[in-house]
Amino acid sequence: MLALALSACGEEPFELSGDLGHVALSLTSTSGPAAEPKVIASYQASPELLGQWSFFGAEVSYVESANGGSLLITQSSTSAAFQIPVEIEPGTVNQVVVHLKNKGVTELAAVLKRDGKIQLRTKKIRQPTTWTSTPVVLDLSKALSLSKGADSIKILCGNRSNSVTVYGVDLLWVPPESFLPMPSERPSFGEPVSLAGEYRSALCLKRGLSVMGRATVSPGSELRYAFGIPKQARFAGVRPRLSVTARAAGRAPIVNNYTIETAGRSAFNWFEQSLDLTPLAGEEVEFEFEYSAVGPVDGLLALSTPRLVRPSPDPKHVVLITSDTHRGDHLGVAGGGVDIRTPFLDSLAADGVYFEDCFSTSNITVPSHTAVMTGLSPKEVGIIDNITALSNDASTLAEAFRDAGYYTAAVLSTRHLGHDNSGLGQGFDRMMTSKDTKQVGQISLEKVMEILRSEGDQQIFLWLHLFDAHAPYLPPDEYRHEYYPRDRDPYTQGVGITDGNRAMWDQRIRDLEFILSQYKSEITYLDALLAELFDTPRFANSIIAFTADHGESLGGHGIFFKHRGLYKSTIDVPLLMRWPGCPKGVRVKAPVQNSDLGRTLLDLAGLGAVEFAGESLLAKLEPGAESAPRFMIGSHGHRASVEQDGWLCVLTIQATIDFPDAVPHKIELYDLERDPACEHDLVEGEFERAKVMRRGLIDWLAAGKRAGLAVVRDQKSVELLEAIAALGYTTDGRDGEGPYYEEDPEDEWCKRFR
Repeated sequence: MLALALSACGEEPFELSGDLGHVALSLTSTSGPAAEPKVIASYQASPELLGQWSFFGAEVSYVESANGGSLLITQSSTSAAFQIPVEIEPGTVNQVVVHLKNKGVTELAAVLKRDGKIQLRTKKIRQPTTWTSTPVVLDLSKALSLSKGADSIKILCGNRSNSVTVYGVDLLWVPPESFLPMPSERPSFGEPVSLAGEYRSALCLKRGLSVMGRATVSPGSELRYAFGIPKQARFAGVRPRLSVTARAAGRAPIVNNYTIETAGRSAFNWFEQSLDLTPLAGEEVEFEFEYSAVGPVDGLLALSTPRLVRPSPDPKHVVLITSDTHRGDHLGVAGGGVDIRTPFLDSLAADGVYFEDCFSTSNITVPSHTAVMTGLSPKEVGIIDNITALSNDASTLAEAFRDAGYYTAAVLSTRHLGHDNSGLGQGFDRMMTSKDTKQVGQISLEKVMEILRSEGDQQIFLWLHLFDAHAPYLPPDEYRHEYYPRDRDPYTQGVGITDGNRAMWDQRIRDLEFILSQYKSEITYLDALLAELFDTPRFANSIIAFTADHGESLGGHGIFFKHRGLYKSTIDVPLLMRWPGCPKGVRVKAPVQNSDLGRTLLDLAGLGAVEFAGESLLAKLEPGAESAPRFMIGSHGHRASVEQDGWLCVLTIQATIDFPDAVPHKIELYDLERDPACEHDLVEGEFERAKVMRRGLIDWLAAGKRAGLAVVRDQKSVELLEAIAALGYTTDGRDGEGPYYEEDPEDEWCKRFR
């Protein structure tokens, strides 16, 4: 047991205690009042501003109203800008707030200038339509690292309706402590802090505040930790320092001192360090992490969770692999008539258990992964799009393993699963994401190897997400002809391409067969990557699970290269598991959902007493295992479906651009055994069955969501939203209020089932 404390100069320490490496803190003293935000400059709309500000690409008029004045900015094109002359001293402003009203989606960014030269440009923020004055916050944290201030700030403004009403602009100083995890009434190392795109569970230290701990050190133990300067607290001219000390009575202390040089790109990363405790083995040791700084201001330092580690020669890891957009029939072991080679995944099935009939809970990425990580359906959590985040009140699989003493790590191959967007970083000691989207599998494997090199001598819960099967299908050149003849040119030969199935990533392709072959090539490529990493003695005694978040439509219902709709093509996913002592080559025919995977992994790891949602899939290994209805909810709640006894019932809640002819309230019914492609709607011939399944589905939707598990973040960076949109996803969030579905007593479909 490692007992930790936070202490402030001249005060009693906070008494803290917790398991090794993952500390639950309780506060008994404070280090003084927190700094307050300040308004450095405030500009309210007035006629005078028309002469003081500079306007670009727009006509501007002053409008007087009962609630005060405003500036009506009418753009002459799709973008405009206004520039405010203001003297900003270094390190004094880190946020600008634009108060506006708009009739259409508005994109805003800020540019700091000095002597006409750009000092800093913020990321664009996309603000949805608002009909009343709304504050839009632009982050100027990077301005703290500028050695010179600014003499003007320019607001870039783009609006699809070509007009925006601005009520005023405020320049603010908001102490970094306000939005970074600091010691408080509930201090914790659990909040992820991002440096260079990598999240770590951390706590931020300021001058006079130190972290202290006590533990009896076993032979071979070492203290591991990481630290860095968050971008929100990177002040120009400040040289942060960290002192780490280990003391034991009658022994010479072990001390590591670090000074962080803030110049160069390496200064933006986490610094990983360890303290060899061999000289103090067998002793009661006190540890202290103390921050100080040289410079005009104190600054802050992020310290990741310190961990006392005794390396093991044969640690047993738990590995969860999710292959994005991977159809359940695209496995060699599936034997469903698809010509595809997946030797590693087939070997995983041969050495373990293959669940032949596994469904996801949604047809898009963030909701489906949220279900796997919480054991709850997206409907219950309240996350049914790719831009709503999981709240800290939710309990996650990573938290369960972390609290059981595992080092928890996630390597993700797409940005929108990162913590800032999804909220799925909670519970992970380390979460690494990638900005790339294609051939990123190799990059992700390199990141996994980096984690194994530094932490592979202890138990790890690892989540590896691979994006290779997702469109665009662009496998490496050596896999390009895995399923396509080398003597054919898809740009001059072949047929089948129409306006409805053209590959948007390469519209010159003429051969539909080539595009379909590239999807298979991507999967064979990722199979080879997995073999390179996991088909080694290192993971021989590990628990490994492989699944997907959803499938892909390759032509069914006229949908190509997208995962729209809730038919079998988009909700049927692979599920393979292997663990020490597992039965070999078992094929489970019982229907399952991968939202029960978390509960199963905990049980296999000997953590059956840990509370977690879901039911163990191990019960499905028994003959005659009972099956329950499997419910799914589609992107943005436009559709919902239920499978029971081999029948799939689909309810259309709302017509969408992908299904322009869809009829709200319509019911479809398919016999999956005879018609897995869902081509023959049997609702008329099986009306009574459809009636019962429809009622069960509507009752499930009516149960609603659990309170407090989802967070709607209206303001997103345009860069992130465009990256999500480029993958074929809509970025219009669903209103989090109201029921998922309401029957219409006047609708003909509702009348038929009344």
